[in-house]
Amino acid sequence: MKRPISQHIQSCLLCQQHNINRSKKPGRLQPISTSEGLFQMIGIDYCGPFKQTPSDREHNNWDEYLLPIIFAYNTGIHATTQYSPYQLQFGREPRLPTDEPSTSFIFNKPIGYYDQLKKSSLIIQRQAHGHIIYRQR
Repeated sequence: MKRPISQHIQSCLLCQQHNINRSKKPGRLQPISTSEGLFQMIGIDYCGPFKQTPSDREHNNWDEYLLPIIFAYNTGIHATTQYSPYQLQFGREPRLPTDEPSTSFIFNKPIGYYDQLKKSSLIIQRQAHGHIIYRQR
């Protein structure tokens, strides 16, 4: 489809005379609106292709570092939201291997834990949403 359009523009006398600019003019970036819930929007950064390393320094063990990096990313507090991704998704702070064992909780009803989790998740998500809005200004 691109070729016929290019051929038409090259053969069109008016198009050649007026030399119409068909590219979008540069302007200010428009911020993406924040989502209201989990997993409503996914952002992906594309990068690469990467240069190959010289043969005497081949780095072929990168997968050994992947799990610790993912763990650090998911449990670390992010500057924009002021929460860790784990806390945003599960409504509580992550229990790390270095943490002391948690104290026991007593709920009046069997569904008490679920209700408390739902309330805290909603509060955390609202606060994170507010932090994101604040950071976009």
